[in-house]
Amino acid sequence: MSGKKVVFALRHRCAELRIFDPALQCQLFDALVKPVLSYGCEVWSNHMARKQLEVVHRAFLKSSLGVSTTTSSYVVLVEFGKFPLEIFWWQQTMRFLSRVNSKVDSYCMLRLVYDVQLQLLTAMRKVLLGN
Repeated sequence: MSGKKVVFALRHRCAELRIFDPALQCQLFDALVKPVLSYGCEVWSNHMARKQLEVVHRAFLKSSLGVSTTTSSYVVLVEFGKFPLEIFWWQQTMRFLSRVNSKVDSYCMLRLVYDVQLQLLTAMRKVLLGN
C-alpha cells in the first residue's frame, strides 16, 4: 500500500530533521500523505478500502501523539481538531457528482462514463440481490 510507504518516508524524514511537534507532523501529513490516500476517492466506493485507508490516518495520529494503539480514535481526532478522512472523501465525491450532473451535454465523456457506471452498478445489485 503506497499510503503506508509515504507515512514511513514522512516519519523517517521528520526524524532526520528532528521534527517532533505533532501539529507540524499533522500538517505535513495533510500536505504529503492525504493526497496519496485520497487519490481517485471520487470514483472508488469500496467501504472496506475506505476503512483500511482510515486506519493508516488514525495510526499516524496516534503515533504522533505517542499514545497506545488502543486509545480511542475519536479522542485522538478531537485532540488534533480533525475529522475522519472518510468525511473528506465523501465531500470530494459529492463535488465530483455535482460537476458530472451539471454537464448539460449528454455527449460529454465524463457524463457518458458516469451513466455507464450507474447502469453497471444497478445491474450488479439486481444480480446480487436476486431481483
